[in-house]
Amino acid sequence: TVGAHFTSGGSEANLTAVVSALASQIDGFVERGLAGADLQPTVYLSAAGHDSFVKICRMTGLGHGSLRRVEVDGAFRMDVSALRRRLRDDTDAGCQPVLVAATAGTTAAGAIDPLEDVRSVCDEFGAWLHVDAAWGGSAVLVPRLRGHLQGIERADSVTWDAHKWLNTTMGAGMYFCRDRSTLTDVFGLFADYMPDPSSESADPFTSSVQWSRRFIGLRLFVTLAALGEEGLIGALGRQAELGDLMKQRLRDAGWIEVSDTLAAV
Repeated sequence: TVGAHFTSGGSEANLTAVVSALASQIDGFVERGLAGADLQPTVYLSAAGHDSFVKICRMTGLGHGSLRRVEVDGAFRMDVSALRRRLRDDTDAGCQPVLVAATAGTTAAGAIDPLEDVRSVCDEFGAWLHVDAAWGGSAVLVPRLRGHLQGIERADSVTWDAHKWLNTTMGAGMYFCRDRSTLTDVFGLFADYMPDPSSESADPFTSSVQWSRRFIGLRLFVTLAALGEEGLIGALGRQAELGDLMKQRLRDAGWIEVSDTLAAV
């Protein structure tokens, strides 16, 4: 069963992904933490990926040194050959590749990593694939843009921010996990001052970092209620068209194009 919940933003969602991966990949992590790891866990992120993972590695006890920055190509996308080489070298050195964070819409350039190819590398080395789609996740709603995120459906977890391209206010992040039981293994517990976690509608405190929660979902609900599905898709499509127009005019003015992210397909 898929697990999903709202978060305070992409950083919390990415933190949840790393903790989920550690629990899934390291035997005894929930009870013993990193002390249960036989090998040094490592995390992989492109050089253009979000720096929240630096803080996350520090907070989780992995340490800054466990984060591997993978080279990017000329369009600022993760270089898959470099990723495979990094994982192979780390495995040979006695490390355990735990999570690869691919990005769907980098902060600076909007670049989308080659998700299908990254998935193949993760399968080869047994690593968890997380897609940080905080920016670009909304492209899946627009038929002509959806192909740019081909492979995101094969991720183990996904970050997606409603407060970026879904026209809601800060902060309204979302986290999706392929296996909800991983979340309940990490975050599930019983507290006599909280709702019974065994009920059919279990409170999100049993599957997320948060305890007390703001009504984050209301922000997205209001947007959907006001625009409707067709209205929201139309707005996103129109914004992409304006981006294409700006790109063409910049080309005409002599600018150099380095990335074709979200170009018309």
